[in-house]
Parts: sequence; C-alpha cells; structure tokens
Amino acid sequence: IESASASGLTGQIRTVGWHCWSEGKEAVFAAGAGVAALPPLPDETFAPLPPKFLEDAIGSGKATFMDAWAAKVGAETAFDEAFASIQTHFICPALRQTEPWPANLWWSWSDLKAEDLAAAGASECWIASPWSTGVDAGVRCCYDAEGVYLEQWPSRVLAWYRFDWTRWQYKMDLSVETLACVGGDAALCAKFLSVRPPVGSTNNVFGGDSKWTMPRPVGGGWGDPHCQSIDGASFECNFRGEAVWAGCGNFTVHAVAEQVGTAQATIITKFAVRSGDETVEAKLDNTVTTEADPNTGLPPNRFLLKLNGEAPSEGESADEVAGAHLTISSFNNDMTIQDDQGNTVKASFLKQLVVLQVGLGDDCFNASFGLSGNNNANKSDDLVVKGTGQVLDEDSSSADIYNLFVKSWLVTTFAESLFVLAEFIPGDTSFAPIFIEDIDTSNCPSACNGDKACCFDADQGGDEFVEEFQMAVKNIEESNSKAVKFDDNLPPAFDTAPSVKRITVGSSVTLDYIAIDAV
Repeated sequence: IESASASGLTGQIRTVGWHCWSEGKEAVFAAGAGVAALPPLPDETFAPLPPKFLEDAIGSGKATFMDAWAAKVGAETAFDEAFASIQTHFICPALRQTEPWPANLWWSWSDLKAEDLAAAGASECWIASPWSTGVDAGVRCCYDAEGVYLEQWPSRVLAWYRFDWTRWQYKMDLSVETLACVGGDAALCAKFLSVRPPVGSTNNVFGGDSKWTMPRPVGGGWGDPHCQSIDGASFECNFRGEAVWAGCGNFTVHAVAEQVGTAQATIITKFAVRSGDETVEAKLDNTVTTEADPNTGLPPNRFLLKLNGEAPSEGESADEVAGAHLTISSFNNDMTIQDDQGNTVKASFLKQLVVLQVGLGDDCFNASFGLSGNNNANKSDDLVVKGTGQVLDEDSSSADIYNLFVKSWLVTTFAESLFVLAEFIPGDTSFAPIFIEDIDTSNCPSACNGDKACCFDADQGGDEFVEEFQMAVKNIEESNSKAVKFDDNLPPAFDTAPSVKRITVGSSVTLDYIAIDAV
C-alpha cells in the first residue's frame, strides 16, 4: 500500500493470500464513504483476497459492496447456462439417508468451517465440482441434524471455470460468500443467494433428467497384493513393477508393486491415473510419521503427487488438486480421484502400503481391461489373458493365474508406462512370487480368523500386515456395500412424501405418498 487516508487506499498489491488481486496503481477499496471498488467479474482476469482481508478492507461498507457485486454478477450471463444445467440435472437428494448416494457428490470438509455450518443449521454439506457435473458450475447440498436437505444457505450453486484459471474460481466465490453469509447478517446473505441460489431437492435422485453418477462396484488390491476384479473375482496378483490395473477408452490406471524386503511377496506403493492427455501420479511417502497431529487430530499426508510429471501448484501433498480432466481430493490419507466421465479411483495410504480401488463409469460397462476385469457384472470371465483372448477360470491355481493372466498385463517398456522416467519401474516377468498354496498356515494369527489371504500376509509381513489387511478388506467391503450393480433393480422412490412431519399429541394428520419406479 503506497498511501492510506480517510478517502481511500491506493497502491499496488502484488501477492496477498491466494493470488494477485490487482496489478497497477489504482484504488483498491474506497473507504470513508463506505463505497467499495468492485473487483472484476467472470469476464476479466481476477483472483481472490482472503475473506478476512476483504472484510477488513471493506469495513462498514459491506452492504454497499454486496449491492454492487450482486448487481454486476446478476447482469453477467457467463454462468447462466451452467447454472441452468445444475438446477435441471443435479438436484440435491431430499434426505441425507438416501441410498444409493450419488458417487459424484462428495462430503465437503474444507470449504466452510464447522462452526459456521452449525450456526446456519447445517450438520454436514456435500459438494459436486464442475469436473463432476461437466459444466462450469457445481452444487453444495447441506443437511440439518435430522438429515433433511436445507434449501437455504449454505446450500447453493457453485461458480467457477474448469479450464481457465485466470478467470472466476471457487475461492473467489467463497471469499464473497464468507463476507456475506458468515456472521448471521440475513440481508447480506440474501443478496449473495440472489445470484448463487440453492437448488431444489428430490427423492428420485437418479430419475428424470438426473445426471448424478450411480455408485458402481469397485475392484481392489491390497496386501501382498490380493486382487479383486470389479465383478468380484478374487485372485493373487503378486506382480513386481508396473501393471495395467484398469482401463476403458481414454481412462487408464496403472499400479506399481515393490518387493517386501527379501520376502517373495510385493505390496502396492504407487499408482498413476490418465484421463485423456492428463496424468496424475501418487506414491506412498513412508518417511512421514503416522502419529496424529495434536492440533488437528489427523496424521500428516503420507503421499506425494505429480500432475503431468510436475509437482502440482497446490503442493505435492495437497488435499485438493484440480486439473483439466482429473480432480484429487484427500482426507486423512484417503484419496479420491475422479475424471469427467464418472470414473473413480480411491486410494488409502496406510503405513506400509497403498490400498487401491477402481470404479468405472456407466459407459465402461463390458468395455474395460486390465487386472480389474471386463466390468460386465459376470466374474467368471474376468481373467482374460492379454493378446490371446484366453479366459482363465477363477478357480485356477494361483500359479496359473499369475503366470498366464497377471504377467500378461505387466508394463515392461517406458513407452507403455504412465509414470515419468524417474518413477518408472518395469514389470518384472522373471519375478517368481510365493503363493498361498505354498505357505504353512498352521501358525496363522487368530486375528485372521482362518482367512488364507490374511495368513499369507502375516507369514510375509508380520502382525502389521495383518492389521493393514483387515483395514483394506473393510475399505473395499464398505465401498461395494453402497454400490449398485448394472443388473440391480432399485427400490421405488417416493415422488411425493413428507421428509419430516411433526405431530403433536391429540392432533390428526394426513400423509400423502406417491411411489414411482426409481429410474
């Protein structure tokens, strides 16, 4: 700031908070009269100030600023088409208890503070980003303590450009939202909602014009590693190096497994996801402590990220990273990567290994390849040997499955790899793992409850591997317990029904319900 007086602030702000607000000597905010200079809006280059700075700079002129901001935003048409798509295709579930829950509506843990949500009557909020909706807008769906949708703030449409980072972004919306709605000023918040309104709600979440993504079954890999195809075929896949985990169209996932010391077993340590021309790499950082931070109650992130071969601008261990096609969101070392076609990768970064899950979008039904099978709701034909068309029976010996099926999906040359050269570990066709049939399970820990795969992990990695085995199995079972198979029939949905009806003793009430086919 070059000068400050009762009539205003002038100067050059180069970097404050997230990015640059203004380049050049001009009035940043006019004080005194309470009139705030209006920042450029979607059609201009602009980046946000931290909300606290925005509030302090505007001071008593918040109402005037919001009047001017809402007037200009209301006159803009840049987001009209995107907002219309949200209001039509991404209507919020009426109840938080809705099952199945949309796969592209994620729990939001990092935009608004819990105390601010609670003050507005919201117990939790869920967000769909523009990469999930396919337009330059998203939605936030918030619910009260009884799980009923709040068709009021903090529920609202979200505005930001997916591909042009020089234009209006989510943090900019959040800056103004925080200024207007946090603190309980109803008039200011109403002004904000006049241009960022909440969407409606529905009991028939996947019916009509809905574009919510149905949660589909996932394939997984954990432990030494044990694999399960998307359709549910279980087998041992003790490969070493890089392998094709799953693929469909221009979406591909590769995983790398490395040897556990001198044991003849391997564990997944990193993976890469490619969608179109964009690639994300993530690897376990086992140099980081697993102890929880006393301030947050959470351990530090145990992963390192690369986006198109470079550390993301948000940082190698950032909780949230967004590219042109892929979005990465993490909490407590559980990472979700999603592309704009409904394909999802989930990874849990445990102490020694990565648990990997892949779920594919509806367009990939009966069209996938790799170790995760062909995704056709039939596990009997998942073990397809690459390049031959041969299909192995799921009950084949571990040695046959490994030598014929697993090894056929190894990535042996850098030209086939999804990793940068420094991270490339070729698939080792000469590696000879030990199989479950080869170990003595008589000394298996009681914690395994006789599960041979768990016994195998205990034999190869000790008690810590047993604990991580159990955590991994739990994660994958939870994902699939919420999934809808392609041949499943959904239960009816209530087209008309009261979400919550409060009745006093001695009074009468009439409840009207209309049930329809869910999809």
